[in-house]
Amino acid sequence: MLMKNKYIKYFSFSSVAVIVVQVLQLAIISIVAKDLTDNDFGIFTLSVLIMNFGLLLAECGSGSFLICYGKFDRRTISTCLNINVIISLIIYFILSISIILWSEFISYIYPTPVLILSISLLFLSCSQIPKSILEYDGNFKIIAICDMLSAFISFLIALIIYDYISPLYVMIFFSLSFSIIKTIMYFLYDKKSKYSFLIDKKIMHEVRMFSSGLVLNNILVFFSRNNDQMLIGKLIGLSQLGNYSLAMKFSLQPILRFTSILQRVIMPDLSKCRDSNELNLMFNKVFNLLIIVMIPMSILIYFISDSIVEIFLGEEWSSVSIIIKTACLLPFTYSIIQLTQNIILVNKDTILLFKIQILSTLMSVFFVFIACYYFNVYYVAVFMTLSMIVTFIFSLYYIRKLYFISIVLDKVLIFKTIFFAFVLYIQYLFTGSFDNHYIVISLYMFTFIILSYFLLKERLR
Repeated sequence: MLMKNKYIKYFSFSSVAVIVVQVLQLAIISIVAKDLTDNDFGIFTLSVLIMNFGLLLAECGSGSFLICYGKFDRRTISTCLNINVIISLIIYFILSISIILWSEFISYIYPTPVLILSISLLFLSCSQIPKSILEYDGNFKIIAICDMLSAFISFLIALIIYDYISPLYVMIFFSLSFSIIKTIMYFLYDKKSKYSFLIDKKIMHEVRMFSSGLVLNNILVFFSRNNDQMLIGKLIGLSQLGNYSLAMKFSLQPILRFTSILQRVIMPDLSKCRDSNELNLMFNKVFNLLIIVMIPMSILIYFISDSIVEIFLGEEWSSVSIIIKTACLLPFTYSIIQLTQNIILVNKDTILLFKIQILSTLMSVFFVFIACYYFNVYYVAVFMTLSMIVTFIFSLYYIRKLYFISIVLDKVLIFKTIFFAFVLYIQYLFTGSFDNHYIVISLYMFTFIILSYFLLKERLR
């Protein structure tokens, strides 16, 4: 079965790590929020976007190559690592020069935060190699330990420097130190792998053939998932970009971390499926699981958004809760698209991924432009959700046509999902007049956890 004991253990280890890392990240934001302007957060958001784009190019798909092909000999992993080192250095150099030149003409680009934060891509690019090896071997507990220790040490560093530098740079150095420490720990725990300075031309060609379509797809994924923030920053301003980015940090991003964990856990076994029947079975089990978890979670986000913003940010950030509500369905749409993309990836059809992503990017840019130009920031997430739904329909069409994958909905599960949503709505009516936001969130989380356990325990056996 898909969710047998080892998968539950893998998911549990990674989930705990994500929760710890996310809590520490939100704690840093909460600590500096009183001294942070929305313009500062807009600068930080733009710096993260630029760094992430550089990382997409620097990673160059070598980690996915190792997992999909199952090649972990010294010659292969050394070639992949050295390719990542060389490319990340080139990308950082080009990025640095470009940012310095662009800042002379574009007023909302600040080179110093970008240059400091972008040092992370040098480490994160290299970390993909030992991390892929650890994931393929099922060492998710080790990865979780590395992530939690790195986040905790970075949190302490941020607290120490808080009184000496501006709030913007506190967040930047937290992210930078987290990336550096995490990468070092991955290599330390990956004890069995032996690396050298070797670059094998044949392996390099194989990596290039596999990753060319994947890198192009990832670039388009980056623009598709971040064009909303780019267009908001350009058409509406850094202030509204800060509000929108904060809303995503408290809604979309934390949940996507959990769905990404699930995709990472099942990815090695997806790549080992012998035929389309096994692949179809695994796809439907994960898809139905996403329905019963993600849809109630989206409803939960909608109901507790006001309380979350009140507790972590304060009344002055109340507009953020409106954006969180409009974005409540985005996590579900992203997660099911990610599942279909994994099916395509394990079939090594990276060119098809690229073609589908072209369509997705064009649609998301079009929809977000309409939201920014004709409406306001509160409508962006709604239009993004529509574009993601269309992308999923196209992805589903291709995996059905090429790999004979079709959705089979569990009727009992659908009933459980409706019941789950109904209980949350009843609780919303009951707690609507409560003034204590801590009690409201506690009650919702208690209900969500209890219902999740009882409704999912049969499926997780």
